[in-house]
Amino acid sequence: MPMILATTIDGFFSPHTDRGVSSEAAVLRGQMKDIRNNLSETETLGKSYRETRSALIECYRERLSENWDGYGARPVAFADLQTAMRFLDTLPTSMPRPEVSVDSDGEFAFEWYHGPRNVLSVSIGHLGRISYAAHIGRKRYHGTEYFADELSPIIMENLGKLFL
Repeated sequence: MPMILATTIDGFFSPHTDRGVSSEAAVLRGQMKDIRNNLSETETLGKSYRETRSALIECYRERLSENWDGYGARPVAFADLQTAMRFLDTLPTSMPRPEVSVDSDGEFAFEWYHGPRNVLSVSIGHLGRISYAAHIGRKRYHGTEYFADELSPIIMENLGKLFL
């Protein structure tokens, strides 16, 4: 049975940027926050999310000192952890859980592996710079994007190619 992946909607855990200033907008923000909190407690949608957040925090804690890899790696910055968490929050809830790690340059890496020739690696670091590389079938993709508050269309496109 083929895997179905929603690649056209924001993740439910996304902070959803808005500019509303009315009392109604404040009520809606509160309701969205409640929905996200409730979803994060579920087994079907929230378990993978919680596990990935925990893995990111563990990666951060293990790499706070200089030379943490024995080859001169720089410590991971808290601001980069926050950016990685925001990136995680924008992933669709239907997305398989990525493996997370930290590169020797201190950037957080997310990797999805879906077979020998189906892999996507996304590194996100200082000031939201995203470097990505994908090997999907016989094709390879790579580039640099910048992260603000939503997932880049090119990253979504590559995730879609990987899992569809």
